Amino acid sequence: MKMDKIYVFNNSKKIKDNIIENSLSEIERIRPLDIILLENSDGLIKKCIKNSFERYRNQVNANKFLRQLIPSLKKLNLGESQRIVLFDEDLYYSGTNWVFGGFSRFAPGPGYIVLSANRVKNDLQMKDILCHETGHMFSAPRSGRKNTYESLGNHCSNELCVMQQKLTIEESIKFTIERASKHADTYCEDCKKDIASFYYGYF
Repeated sequence: MKMDKIYVFNNSKKIKDNIIENSLSEIERIRPLDIILLENSDGLIKKCIKNSFERYRNQVNANKFLRQLIPSLKKLNLGESQRIVLFDEDLYYSGTNWVFGGFSRFAPGPGYIVLSANRVKNDLQMKDILCHETGHMFSAPRSGRKNTYESLGNHCSNELCVMQQKLTIEESIKFTIERASKHADTYCEDCKKDIASFYYGYF
């Protein structure tokens, strides 16, 4: 199986490297990863944040952020890799009031997770949110599968699967606590199969 390369740009003071590693280890249980935590990317990310910050909302526009980021990263020659960008500024996508984060793929090309720690309350919730977005990066839940529903994208309806969608901070925290109290697996068996079968056909 091809090893997936993921570059992580951590520009957050709240998100510790061990949380990133613990989150990505859930994918590593399913398929091999080569994880590169990039140092000294602070200036690049700050520039993209500055150029996509909407002062009237006091938020970063994720759509504008990606339009700034993608050409900047081309200069780094990261090759066939996925990319995760983390920061502390509040975030929104067009048509939303705010988001924890989101996943975008521009085919043909790599996938991008952009995630804000601004509204996240603790490390356990952060791990679940990062696992959720990383699941999307590896096509979970896949399009056309049963036991899914549409809510800002395709999501899993299986009990306690991290790929469920929670639309409020309160729902997200409650779900994280419930999953932890029941020692639930991060991904349900259906989502594990989706992640394992993800194919880079469009690189």
